[in-house]
Amino acid sequence: MTLQDPREGGRGAFHPRVSVTAIVLSTVLVAGAVLFGIFGPPVASRLTHGGGVPLSEVLDAAADLRFRVIVDAISDTDPEPLDPQEARGLIRQHMGASMAAPDLAAASFRLRRVVSVALPGSPYRSCALVYRRSTPGAEAWITLFLAVDDGQYVTFDALGRPRPMPTERTLDGELPGAESRALLWSDGPTLHVACFENAETAEAVGPLLGAP
Repeated sequence: MTLQDPREGGRGAFHPRVSVTAIVLSTVLVAGAVLFGIFGPPVASRLTHGGGVPLSEVLDAAADLRFRVIVDAISDTDPEPLDPQEARGLIRQHMGASMAAPDLAAASFRLRRVVSVALPGSPYRSCALVYRRSTPGAEAWITLFLAVDDGQYVTFDALGRPRPMPTERTLDGELPGAESRALLWSDGPTLHVACFENAETAEAVGPLLGAP
């Protein structure tokens, strides 16, 4: 059997043809991908919307990060609490949204730090607010984690079926330690995870943080 050079033409010669339909489809797909990348939801949101992000994962991450941010705050040489405007600017820098830091002065807690963290479901749009109470004989810490909520967070019912994170309702969470406790809630645009050293502080300070 012999092979014929396509350049010589004739029967059996290979004549490549350009498909107009294929070109049009390829152009449409590329244009659609570009537009989706520009106007679609952020990458972090697209990765989690499919199956949802369980709140248990967020709570586990907060439990791990909690001690780290407190240790960093302890080593901070600046004893002065953050100014409210400065705190608002830091929250906007880390989350891309402007919001005021809760004022816990009525419970003798002062905001010491606002730091960037990577919570599941919103790794590039979350932060931690670290509060300290330095009353003699009653020193304590509260860590409030904030994450942009695009509807990606879910809970599970008794049958293991995922349900959207409820709004206007506070959920209790357990943290490592005999008395440590967490409160979780969402006001719609923002998920809140507040970590406390004991249940008494959680019950007293939760309303000051805005927990429903």
